[in-house]
Amino acid sequence: MGERMLTAEGLTKEFAPEIRVIEDLSFSVESGRSLTIIGPSGCGKSTLLYMLAGLTRPTSGKVLIEGREVKGPSREVGMILQDFGLLPWKTVWGNICLGMRIRSVPKGEQDRRAREIIKYLDLEGHEDDYPSRMSGGERQRLAIGRALVMEPSILLMDEPFSSLDTLTRERLQNTLLEVREQKGLTMVTVTHSIEEAVFLGDEIMVLGGRPCGIRAIVPNPDAGGKGYRSDERFFAVCREVRRAVEGL
Repeated sequence: MGERMLTAEGLTKEFAPEIRVIEDLSFSVESGRSLTIIGPSGCGKSTLLYMLAGLTRPTSGKVLIEGREVKGPSREVGMILQDFGLLPWKTVWGNICLGMRIRSVPKGEQDRRAREIIKYLDLEGHEDDYPSRMSGGERQRLAIGRALVMEPSILLMDEPFSSLDTLTRERLQNTLLEVREQKGLTMVTVTHSIEEAVFLGDEIMVLGGRPCGIRAIVPNPDAGGKGYRSDERFFAVCREVRRAVEGL
């Protein structure tokens, strides 16, 4: 077993004494691995992701990064939201550099990282464009780039490809796995898509119930492999995940 990068211990979240959304969730993600989280709408998936990011505190339990308790936002964690989270009044370059400016990264280092990630994500020539002039796939690549220039060790994503057409979504899924492999990222992705969960996740965690709990954790050793989407092993895992989601 590899080193645990991200660990949740007994996470419970209440928004009021009578509104318990998540109850006693415990799991871990090894360094460099990918966990996908799937479950019905409103079950608490995004709330769980925000607790992992340190953006909201659990009512009880704790989140650990490499054994250290998370008590607020961490430099080790990058996050990509469903609506991309881009600033419409800033250009591609301005959006890419935003987090680095907030953290006072030296200007020369900002430029180096920005140029590198813009080239890597095939956004060259768009540096002065605003998000409104870009396609959905380009905006998503920009959101990924803005997270990656901060050089996180953990990448958390909330429905990152839900608004994209099928072919664009699959290309970006492939790109994301290439990035993970090259940079050694640990990834946690919330999704409503069983197919996306199975393609991206070394493990798929199925949530359900009220308050939300873990219904199943499905191993998926062939995730992300070339041709996996058309392989019978892929369809077999999709069927297993679907049964867990439906509570069968």
